[in-house]
Amino acid sequence: MQPFRTRLALILLLAVAPATSAQTRWATYANARFGTTADYPADLFSRRDPEPENGDGVRLHTADGRSTVDCFDLTYPAREKTTEDAIAARISKSLRAGKGIDD
Repeated sequence: MQPFRTRLALILLLAVAPATSAQTRWATYANARFGTTADYPADLFSRRDPEPENGDGVRLHTADGRSTVDCFDLTYPAREKTTEDAIAARISKSLRAGKGIDD
């Protein structure tokens, strides 16, 4: 059985970036392999690593390199969709930025 591929993107903040304003320009990352999408502040995360050959996801960076965001797909078997969708949704809603780093 083919695993069910969610359209959920889990975004991990590896370092805290400055707060975005109402004027922030947003862009959407779309993963061609899985159909995963994630909106991100394009003015803030202006650099991006090349996607790996296997198309698993992307890493975005701020211009100064101090903050990064990883966007990737979460897959699981279709028979576990009800349980796993609820877990993934809870994780997504609980993501909060930490205190950040000081150089």
